Amino acid sequence: MNPYKNMPARAFWRNGVVADSSLADIHIPKWPLDKSDCVVTMGSCFAQHVGKKLKTMGYNVPYFDDETGVKSRNFSANYGNIYTVRQALQLLRETGGAMERSETCWETQDGFVDPLRPNVFARPLASPDEVRANRETHLKAVREAVETLDVLVFTLGLTEAWEAVSCGSILPVVPGVLGGEFDAQKYAFHNFSYEEIAEDLEGFIEEVHTIRNGKPFRFLLTVSPVPLTATAENRHVLVSSVASKSILRSIADSFSKKHDFIDYFPSFEIITNPKTISDSYEANLRSVRQDAVDNVMDLFASAYDEAAPKPQERTNPSPHQTFEEVGDIDCEDALLDQFGEKTEGPEQEKRVLFFGNSHLGFLRNALPETIKEKSLFAPINFLENEPLKTIKEEKFQKFRFKKARFENIESHSCSTVVVVGFGLDGDDILRSIGPIKPGYDGCKGEDISPRMPTSNQEIEALRQVFERWITGRLNLIKRIEQINAFNKIICVVSPAPPEKVARFRFGNEFVDSGRFNEIKELYAGLFNDLSRKITPSVKFLRHDNADLYTPSGFVVDQYAMPNPWDIHPSAQFYKDGGIVDRLMNELNG
Repeated sequence: MNPYKNMPARAFWRNGVVADSSLADIHIPKWPLDKSDCVVTMGSCFAQHVGKKLKTMGYNVPYFDDETGVKSRNFSANYGNIYTVRQALQLLRETGGAMERSETCWETQDGFVDPLRPNVFARPLASPDEVRANRETHLKAVREAVETLDVLVFTLGLTEAWEAVSCGSILPVVPGVLGGEFDAQKYAFHNFSYEEIAEDLEGFIEEVHTIRNGKPFRFLLTVSPVPLTATAENRHVLVSSVASKSILRSIADSFSKKHDFIDYFPSFEIITNPKTISDSYEANLRSVRQDAVDNVMDLFASAYDEAAPKPQERTNPSPHQTFEEVGDIDCEDALLDQFGEKTEGPEQEKRVLFFGNSHLGFLRNALPETIKEKSLFAPINFLENEPLKTIKEEKFQKFRFKKARFENIESHSCSTVVVVGFGLDGDDILRSIGPIKPGYDGCKGEDISPRMPTSNQEIEALRQVFERWITGRLNLIKRIEQINAFNKIICVVSPAPPEKVARFRFGNEFVDSGRFNEIKELYAGLFNDLSRKITPSVKFLRHDNADLYTPSGFVVDQYAMPNPWDIHPSAQFYKDGGIVDRLMNELNG
């Protein structure tokens, strides 16, 4: 018996990483988050993103500290970044009077700062007394946050630190950078070992329990993917950075396995995934790009939003699958079925390039032969290369396919590009809420679909989700616009799923509530505003023929495909909805 035979797809590198760029099932939470839970965030910078994301989702992430003059309210109290576990442990001990500080105030050119959080105010304070008084208020706020929390989110950031020799206080930054003056007799470098950090984390957990009088809590660990800016070790900064992150990741793994109340969310792995790492960082190779952060937080949201009970995962075929056999099987199969014959490569008379996702095949089958004969088709699902990554160098000319059914395109002279689907509108409104997973015989709709928002508050919370999602997609289309390789760019957005599919996936209660119409209206308003700003020269063709929709806002069932989970309307939908006629007018205009 091969013990790997019945392992899920995520257990194999080929399937879980190479073939699945979405990483939709990268994390299965130990426990859910409830909207009534009090969530407190602490640690390195990534904990800020968790807090902000949870707030947009309607979770209870209060701010406990005095707001006067603060730079931001991204943490639960005004402690700023806490890079090491020792620093966090000392903070909790200080709230109970068990930690004495010799460093109480640093003078700067413009005033005075707290050495233990020198960068949290918009401007320095007026006097040392004001710094001390503010710290007393801060310590009370920290203690109140710990007493109140249900879930503590802590991001492990660094192992290297500087400490004040006289009292052992760990400082968030070396003196002389944001205040104070460096003195080698007063300050010492310390690089924490695995054993020291493990002991400190045990002490930190014990201190939380003490403050809470033993009341249980849930503890979510993450590891910051941001490399070291510099190292004080006598070695290359890359070696120090990898060593630091490896120790912290190992600590997180050990503690999450040891304790049921501790979970680990793999933000570090998502950002440093070999398949996408080149797009995760800014040009300095250190700062994480906002769209990469957004992707991490979308995965976080889909994992923890009412995460329990988790659906049973379908057993996947053998790890010896080929690349094209894994991934979004529904969409790939549906797309491939629409390409019944071999798609030829470029010829001189070809003048239209169609580029799109799984909806491309259905639109293609709705087109008249006169257009198909003059067109090239590049379905994203079956490309080996990534033309949007190489768009500046290759000018959107090269398309290499994994399927023998398609001829590779090394160059073309198309003057018009038609972008199809591409994560905009329709079923992609639903994808932005959570992953729409492929169906399979015997599956339950709720097991392969995100939970739909039903309250006014939940729907309003989608505004920022939609804005970020739409902006990201439009910026990709803008790349095509900026290379000036096409006279015309047309985008045929995604259609909504048929109603019977929505009933299977999301349930009768949601469909009959009419909430999808409200969600679509919110999305449409943002889409119209953002498309005018970001891609003003692109012509968008939307599926706005009211006759094709039920009162619930979904497509009428006559256009549904046979499988109850298949989100695609049939090719006839594009004809009856007028999209083909409108597209023909645009192409001939």
